[in-house]
Parts: sequence; C-alpha cells; structure tokens
Amino acid sequence: MKRASRAKAAVAAVVVTATVVSGGAYAASQFAGSETVPAGGAGPRPTRTSQTPDVATPEPATATPSSTTESPESPGAPDGPTTESEPPSTPVETTRTAPPPPPPPLIAAQDSGTKVRELQGRLKQILWYYGDITGQYGEPTVEAVTGFQVKRGLPSTGEVDRRTWQRLLGMTRMPTYNEMHNILVPGPTIIGPEDDGKDVRDLQARLAQIAWFDERVTGYYGEVTTAAVTGFQTKRAIPTTGEVDQRTWDRLLEMTEQPGE
Repeated sequence: MKRASRAKAAVAAVVVTATVVSGGAYAASQFAGSETVPAGGAGPRPTRTSQTPDVATPEPATATPSSTTESPESPGAPDGPTTESEPPSTPVETTRTAPPPPPPPLIAAQDSGTKVRELQGRLKQILWYYGDITGQYGEPTVEAVTGFQVKRGLPSTGEVDRRTWQRLLGMTRMPTYNEMHNILVPGPTIIGPEDDGKDVRDLQARLAQIAWFDERVTGYYGEVTTAAVTGFQTKRAIPTTGEVDQRTWDRLLEMTEQPGE
C-alpha cells in the first residue's frame, strides 16, 4: 500500500512540475513583443496582446510534370475523338439501258403501192376513207388512219403499226382488184325492168323525192323508171345499168326518206 501511495505521489509531482514549467513558458510568451519596462518600474502598463497561434502556411504545390507530354492542339482541330479519315470512295458508274425504239410502221406517210391501195380500200369499207383509191399515202389517208386509231383507243400516229393493222383486218375484208383500182362493176339486180309491186312503188317514190322521177307512182318498172335509175347512177358514179343493184339501192336510201302510204 505504501509503495502504491508513493508511486501516485511521484506521478502527481511530475504532473505539477510539468504544469508549472508550461505555465511559465506561456506567461513569458504573453509578454513577448511588448514594450520594455524602463528602469525603476515607471512607464506605461504593458498591454496584453492577443497572440494568434502560428498556423503553418502550406507551401504552394508544385505541379509534378506528367509522364505523358501532350502535343499542342492544331488550330481548328475539332473537339472529340479523332478518327482516321478514309480515302474517298470511287463512284461506281451505272449504265442505264435505254428502252428499245418502237418498231417501224408497216405503212407510213409518203408510201405508195399496192399495200396503200389495200389500206385505203379497207378504210373505205368502214367509211373512214372517201374518194378514189390512189395508192398514195397522202394527207387524206393520214387523216383516215388517225381517226380510226382515236376511235379504237390506239396511239394516234396517223401511221399504220402492227396493232392498227391487226385491228383493221379484223373489221374489214380484202378489197377486190376492181375496188382497189376504182373499177365499178355492177352487182346482181335486186329490182329491174318488168318488175312490179310494193318495192317498185317504193323505188319510184324515193326517186320522186330527189327529182329523178316525175310521173305517177304506178308500181310498174317500165321505161320511165329505167331512165330515172340510169340518170341517178350516172350522177353518183355508179355503173349505169338502169337496174337497181345493192350499191344503187344503198345510195338511194342514204338520200331519201321512207315514203308514206
């Protein structure tokens, strides 16, 4: 017990001694930097100056040079990652295939010959061509072909291509030699001399409408009726037989009206 008490007393003495020493040092520091007291104790009372404990001023940090040296940016260099530029690609030339030209017409303007006569003869059958067949593909034939094409929804070129020709063949027959050379041959007689009856009365009445028959309608096909039919045929460039064939009758129907009873 005594030893323990002595040990504690020794520790306490050490602590007191340290306190006194440190207190003296602190007191001395309080008066450091104050005015010197003159001899004899006279003079102003020293003023306690508060001391700010010294704070270690950090030295400016010195930049450690980087191990990697950056190259200065070139003027105008874009921001962001730099990618290697690829060489411009060479444009591939493409060849466009032009559409094939249309096939030449089978019969065209300024053509002439038998084929043109056939064309004109076929167009005449369906009333697209009028006048004599000449064998010359001139303006009248161009107009006839153009009208035919427009009517059927075909390209209106005025020239005969394969489609136009095939359509025309399907609507007409092959003209005869006489037709293609303007040689009129009378057809079979449908009303002629010595006939009588209703058909003759109808014929006489129609001829009277266009001033070719000025006698009383009798219904008998005699010399007066024969003369009237001959004059009508001559005037219309129909073979003059004095007898009524189909061509004569059709032309008369076009120019007259149905007679009354």
